[in-house]
Amino acid sequence: MIGKTRWAVALVALLAAPTVAFSQTEPVTDQPAVIANDPRTKADGPFNRVAGLDLALTNEGLGIGGQLGRQVTPDLLLYGQLSIGPGKGDREFKYTNYDYRGYSYPVTLNKAASMVMAPLLFGAQYRIGRENISDNFRPFIQAAAGPVIGYVLPRYTFDGDMVRFADQFHPVENSFGRSISQGNVAWGAGGTIGGGAQFGDGRSIQGVTIRYYIYPFFDPVKLSLNEGTAKREGKRIFQGVSLSLNFNRFY
Repeated sequence: MIGKTRWAVALVALLAAPTVAFSQTEPVTDQPAVIANDPRTKADGPFNRVAGLDLALTNEGLGIGGQLGRQVTPDLLLYGQLSIGPGKGDREFKYTNYDYRGYSYPVTLNKAASMVMAPLLFGAQYRIGRENISDNFRPFIQAAAGPVIGYVLPRYTFDGDMVRFADQFHPVENSFGRSISQGNVAWGAGGTIGGGAQFGDGRSIQGVTIRYYIYPFFDPVKLSLNEGTAKREGKRIFQGVSLSLNFNRFY
């Protein structure tokens, strides 16, 4: 009887040994695991800041921009963005002309000046449906506002608002260097509102954004030329729709 009892105790000890060993090597913890590429942990984890690059197509032309942001909650991102792009007048018109040899060249009509616009915007981006949609597809809405600065480069030399002519038919066109020296700064303010989606579940993500933008300037920006009167005309509000590709990385 005693021998059978010893064998039973030995068998129980043998079966319990793996459980004891496992509990020693894998301690139980109440702390949740933090996954570096999980966007739900970025707000309080090591990768809650983001830097990005935007390539945009707008009513004015092509633009480029950069942004810095911080994930303050799993759904809310605050950011600042600086963009650089062109501005054009309402009368400006481009077409392709052909000479007698069949060669083509672009022609721009009714253009008094070029302008480079640089909006500096601060905004918020809110992720939609985080709990119900996969992490590799993240729809969002966003809005931003801030100051806008423009630098105007006159295409011609002007006397007041009238084009200066070298002769009866030829206005005095500026070289690039002369345009810079005769340029002036224009100030405004404005904002954007839009939405889009980001793709990818790692620290590097890409996205597409559609925005409506409006940039009112404090004074009319004289970019258009009335060819009939040879007088330049101003424009105060630049607005339209932009489509941009975004390349972002959390760090």
